[in-house]
Amino acid sequence: NIFLGKSMIFTLPLPETTNSAYRSGKGHWYKTKKQQAWEDEAGWAIKRKWKLPSLKGKVSVSMTLWVKRDRDIDGSVKAILDVMQRMKVYENDRQVVELQVNKFVDKVNPRVMVEVEKFL
Repeated sequence: NIFLGKSMIFTLPLPETTNSAYRSGKGHWYKTKKQQAWEDEAGWAIKRKWKLPSLKGKVSVSMTLWVKRDRDIDGSVKAILDVMQRMKVYENDRQVVELQVNKFVDKVNPRVMVEVEKFL
């Protein structure tokens, strides 16, 4: 694999909070239009940079979130891992065996930087 020992860094928009990303109705949960728009925007940001086949085997992911105000990070982590899978950075987010997440406040420029690499 030509990716071995190298990492790729993506800068993505900050995902919606879990409360803003999903709604329920008629006994089902669904993604809001805001969440769908985030997935599209994040997906294009990944697609512009990721030109390799999906990573195989174990993967390490590091994320730094800059949020407008203090908030939970678990929903954001799941959304980011899922969109990276959808964009075929890796085949399945179960491949992620190492995950580091940092959170800071940036009221002016909320965003996420994600670094992915093969786990050696």
